[in-house]
Amino acid sequence: MAKVRRADFAEFKLYAGETPEGYLRGYALGTKVGVFPYQDAKGEVHYEYRPAEELFRAETLDSMKGIPVTLDHPNEGLVTAENADRLMRGFTGADVRPDGDRIYTDLTITHKAAIEAVRGGTRQQLSYGYEVELVAKAGDYQGQKYDFVQTAIRYNHLALVEQARMGPEARVNVDAGAAGVPVLRLDGGGNQILPIIDNTIMTDQTVCPTKEVRAMVKVTIDEIQYDAAPEVAKALEKAQAGAVVDKARLEGLKEVTLDGGVKVLGDPKLAEALAKALGERDGLKAKLDEAAKSQDALIQAAATTRLRILDAGRKVLNQDAVARLEGMSNLDIQKAVLVECAPEGRRDELKKLLEGKEAAYVGARFDQVVETLPAGPGGLAVMDPPIKDPKADEKDPEKARAKADQEAADAYKPKK
Repeated sequence: MAKVRRADFAEFKLYAGETPEGYLRGYALGTKVGVFPYQDAKGEVHYEYRPAEELFRAETLDSMKGIPVTLDHPNEGLVTAENADRLMRGFTGADVRPDGDRIYTDLTITHKAAIEAVRGGTRQQLSYGYEVELVAKAGDYQGQKYDFVQTAIRYNHLALVEQARMGPEARVNVDAGAAGVPVLRLDGGGNQILPIIDNTIMTDQTVCPTKEVRAMVKVTIDEIQYDAAPEVAKALEKAQAGAVVDKARLEGLKEVTLDGGVKVLGDPKLAEALAKALGERDGLKAKLDEAAKSQDALIQAAATTRLRILDAGRKVLNQDAVARLEGMSNLDIQKAVLVECAPEGRRDELKKLLEGKEAAYVGARFDQVVETLPAGPGGLAVMDPPIKDPKADEKDPEKARAKADQEAADAYKPKK
């Protein structure tokens, strides 16, 4: 089995903030189960599987306790007793515990240059340096095939880096989601090529001189003070001010009940307008319902009238006329019945008389005639009520009805 160096990445959280001595304390959320791609010096890519049984082995977890915190990965690859005094900028603690498929580790940064680098934003990500023994064994983990298995994982140091290769997932004070997994390059010896700078020149005054070291400011959340970058403090202040405005707006809203009993909150003026509109809609609906009932009644009355007129036609008219009844209008059937019921010598005269009369006049005479006809199975009621003849001189309805009755009676008498 080959022993090689690898680097893993972690998310840095300054939960405890600054200690009385000015140190920074926090937790690193790092290293997880999975399959990771590596590209060797020849350009060939292989995949290494880091299983849970190796990652959470007691020896692995113990190796994360009390290891040095460095600024970037050392040129030497590993931190030893020979270079620790030059490279060490802090240390991890003894609080190491699994969390899902990852591991929490507490840490303390003691060196002024490293503290300023973190606060100034020039070192906001973390990267673990460790050694593993690779076992050539192919397999599959959650659909991802692998060629080697990492065993005997032993952590050596935790580096503060400018940009960890896992992306924002390893950023200081950033709670972001997992980034894509990049291909990690290896050197000719199979060791991972790490982002390093010469730590021998790292002094309190020379940490990344090309980048400005920004001062942190205090912010208060739920009566607890935290250190934050100025832009974060400004964004927080804006958000808190917006929350106050939103609360005031919420308190000014009015409850409205919609269809189905659903209650919503809205602007008082809009709520009042909506309530008015809903009331008007309900009023219109009631009118439509009433109109529909009236329409049904009219249709029923029209149907009854039609049936009674057809019944009279079937009783009076000859067979040929009866065969044509369904295609005839009510007025035509009424005229035909009146003519048929008249004395034979008066029929032509009556037919001409009726041609110039309106439906109301014809209906009144028809009612008088059908009253003399024998009742059918359902009986025959008076259909269209007598209506004044528009051409009559009499304005008195009783006189007009009397005149129509007389004309109807006289129509069956032979002319002198």
